[in-house]
Amino acid sequence: MIKNLKPLLFTLCPFILHAQVGIGTITPQSALHIVSQTPGALTIQDGTQEQNKILTSDRNGKATWGANPALRPTILGTFPTSSKTITSGTSSGYKFLETSITLPKGKWIIHAGIHLQNTSRYNSIKNVNAFISTTTNSTAISGFEFIGHNSSLKSIQGKIDGKQVDSFIQGVFIINVIVDNLKINLLLNNVWDSALLSPTEGMWTFTTDKNENYLFALPIN
Repeated sequence: MIKNLKPLLFTLCPFILHAQVGIGTITPQSALHIVSQTPGALTIQDGTQEQNKILTSDRNGKATWGANPALRPTILGTFPTSSKTITSGTSSGYKFLETSITLPKGKWIIHAGIHLQNTSRYNSIKNVNAFISTTTNSTAISGFEFIGHNSSLKSIQGKIDGKQVDSFIQGVFIINVIVDNLKINLLLNNVWDSALLSPTEGMWTFTTDKNENYLFALPIN
């Protein structure tokens, strides 16, 4: 019996390898063709399925469920409920601006605007840089990576001008968050002036409730 089936199997093999499967149709037009009169014709449960996720693939065609950026909302940063004032230190290092944002996994553009008051008694001009970090006292990062055309650009730069009372720094950070519900802090480097008189003094003050301050993140693909 088996001996007699061998010629049949060899004959059918090319058709099986190139078969088109039809569900709800006897004339499939592709490798898998589904026709259904009711919604929910296809169910894929691989452990990554969740509400509002979409089916995406990598460059090899491997499909998984992923978040839909169009359905992800803009996320606002968190500022203290009562006003706080942070003043630059007088040695190398960073100050946490008491401002942070918590993001889920995915790619984000973080927009930051920082209003500073010049506290120097002199007319010197110095650079000041804003950073994002998962710590409150260094620029160390964990749980996210910088991306974009210049992923090495990890700070927003501005200037403290001794001739001006106020300064404003604004810019964006483009990142990929790889740990869910990650808290990211906003920091500013210390800038001080010790050129003329003692004691050494910091050159900037940040007040958290200034109307110009903002921190928010937009999802991207």
